[in-house]
Amino acid sequence: MVERGNASWSDLSTSAQQELDLAITGWQAAADGGLPPAQCFLGQLYQSGQGVEQSDVEAARWIKKAAEQGYAEAQFILGKILEFGNGMEKNITEAAQWYLKAAAQDFLEAQYTLGAIFESGQGVEKSDAEAARWTKSAAEKGHAAAQCNLGLLLVGGRGVVQSDVEAARWFKKAAEQGHAEAQYKLGIFYAEGRGIAQSDVKAAQWCKEAADQGCAPAQNYLGIAYESGRGLARNYVAAVQWTKRAADQGNAEAQYMLGHFFECGDGIAQNVVEAARWFKKAADQGNVKAYCDLGMLYLNGRGVAQSDENAVQYFKKAAKLGISIAQSNLALMYSQGRGVERSDRKAAAWFTKAAEQGVAIAQFNLGRRCMQKSDATQNYHVEAVQWYRKAADQGHAGSQCSLGHLYQHGIGVEQSDAEAMRWFKMGAEQRNRARAVQGRVDIAGWQPDRKD
Repeated sequence: MVERGNASWSDLSTSAQQELDLAITGWQAAADGGLPPAQCFLGQLYQSGQGVEQSDVEAARWIKKAAEQGYAEAQFILGKILEFGNGMEKNITEAAQWYLKAAAQDFLEAQYTLGAIFESGQGVEKSDAEAARWTKSAAEKGHAAAQCNLGLLLVGGRGVVQSDVEAARWFKKAAEQGHAEAQYKLGIFYAEGRGIAQSDVKAAQWCKEAADQGCAPAQNYLGIAYESGRGLARNYVAAVQWTKRAADQGNAEAQYMLGHFFECGDGIAQNVVEAARWFKKAADQGNVKAYCDLGMLYLNGRGVAQSDENAVQYFKKAAKLGISIAQSNLALMYSQGRGVERSDRKAAAWFTKAAEQGVAIAQFNLGRRCMQKSDATQNYHVEAVQWYRKAADQGHAGSQCSLGHLYQHGIGVEQSDAEAMRWFKMGAEQRNRARAVQGRVDIAGWQPDRKD
């Protein structure tokens, strides 16, 4: 006997309640008579508690009856019950078997779910080919989420031949049905010109569609687009608004960008304390750019209490991930013994890593260290010239003036007054004129460092 539940139906009129009771009595009779659609429907009523006392156990019992008679919808729902353990003991392997039964009858949700299960390997042997087969089956029948997932499989070439063109086509199909993730992915494809003609305008349009549905990555993209003027008129206020929406949802990249807006005062009142707070949120999620900027705030005591130790901590996190500017900053901390035990050896190692990635200040510091060696030889001088030249070619004034000095005195290079003057002039043009024209060797604080 069905027990009536009134919690969700208390606002019904007496006549409406009577009609509902009569309808449920009819479904109960049909279910008792073994009719699969009635059993499945009754089970769903028990799941939701609509018109009956909510019971996951009763829901599972009736839905299983329908599933065992081959009713596809019930087979799919039973799979969900088993997958999540609602009303029955959780059993992902058995859930996958019921999904397979429903999918074999072309039940779209089951085919889409099977695609995801084969992709993850939960309850079945992982198979990209099977994942693609079931996902494509649902996608071709118009299932928007499956169309988006098929696009993702095509991007990675998992279970299918890699094709950005085909991926863009499936993203577009799903996007046109209002699927937010597909709209965002399509926007990014337009932005990058992947598999489709590049268009910043269309990129912004599709990301706006996704952002309006609350898609955090799309909201972050809009913030960047408004800041840079890509596909949209530059508008810092709008950039901050969209970035904050994404940041409030926990998007690490948006949290970093919001910190940047607060630090610079673009589109919002400058507030370094807030900048530090948002950088910290992003850093806590592993955002490497936030590591670098938060490290600088700690180093300079801006928005946070000054702490060389905390600065080193964040520089080190980014440096170990290969971020060149953090490697250079960490090297400086080691060379000066700030927040860490002083070590010329570690400083040189980190300067080298940064210099090899093209950081001019690191290249300059390596050149300077070569010149400071107590047993300086022609080989060290030649190496110094090489590092100074790399930095000088990037417009580093200290390196340009140092090269001028070396040419002036024929150290590590063939002596040349003409080359010396050329480099001194270039250094002067880099706003270091007063020292450059004098050929001073201490242009960038060239002082002998202590040794370990």
